[in-house]
Parts: sequence; C-alpha cells; structure tokens
Amino acid sequence: MTKAERMKDEKTKELNALIAGYLIRNGYRKEDLALQLGIALSSLYNKMKDIDKFTFKEITTLFSLLKLDDETKLKLMAA
Repeated sequence: MTKAERMKDEKTKELNALIAGYLIRNGYRKEDLALQLGIALSSLYNKMKDIDKFTFKEITTLFSLLKLDDETKLKLMAA
C-alpha cells in the first residue's frame, strides 16, 4: 500500500469514527443520515468506504451535521 493510499484509508476511518459518534449522540441510524444527505443508504455505505466518493455538496452537508472545526475539515480533505 502506498503512502497516499494509507493516508486516504486513515482519513476514511477517521470520518467513519466521526459519523459513528454523531449517530450515537443523536440517536440516529445510518438510514437517517442518508436521508439528511439526500442519498440512498447503499450510496452512503459505498461513500463511507472511500471519502473521495462524496460529492462537494454531500461532504459540506456532512461536515455541517458533524459540526467539525475548520482544522478537522482541512485534515480530512487534504490530498
């Protein structure tokens, strides 16, 4: 695995952990999150495997829902 692939994998894992915390804190299910993002549940599962699959609109909505600070947003979106 290349360094770039490892970094992408780490970012995806971090985002998934943030999503899990959000769901637990708010008593939501992944189905609820998919509805909030305006995507199908199957699409959410696919996008959670690879952060780069989220569209700009979806990722900005997700970041807003998660109430992420700018530093975390930048860390997750850095190439």
